[in-house]
Amino acid sequence: MSTEETWDGYQAIIPEGSKWENMVMSRVFLTIPFYSPLFLANKVKAPTLLIAAEEDSLVPVKAVKRTAARIKNCELTVLECNHFAPYVGKYFEKIVALENEFLLRTLGN
Repeated sequence: MSTEETWDGYQAIIPEGSKWENMVMSRVFLTIPFYSPLFLANKVKAPTLLIAAEEDSLVPVKAVKRTAARIKNCELTVLECNHFAPYVGKYFEKIVALENEFLLRTLGN
């Protein structure tokens, strides 16, 4: 994660006083280059909600739209924000509401 929005956005989601360390096992770097939801999207059978961020510099909205198009029963919502905005504040509340509506509609009351 090396885009302009990353540092501030990333710091905003770490709770103050957290003892969590920003570390992963080195073997993850053997798989990350080959990870692409786009290639497996057509295998998804369950109703799916994808939420994209228009100003996301990490996951381009264009890629999310292509992925959504490959999922048979997919709803796509695009928000005017960056990658990290949905984790806090008003966008977090908006996404929780969208997820709740989707689950009620899809799974029933």
